[in-house]
Amino acid sequence: MKSVLAAALGVQSQKNLEHDGQQNGVAPYIVVAVLVVVLFVLTLIGVVALVVRYAS
Repeated sequence: MKSVLAAALGVQSQKNLEHDGQQNGVAPYIVVAVLVVVLFVLTLIGVVALVVRYAS
């Protein structure tokens, strides 16, 4: 999880990137990345729904 978030923010070092890729493969990182994106989108939908509800 930490590696995916660091990579998403662009703060992961090249050394950590190479270590993660060699150690675990790509699949776990793709799964975590998809989950993070889904959580982000659901959070945005919730915030927009709240704003629309209380703005009118």
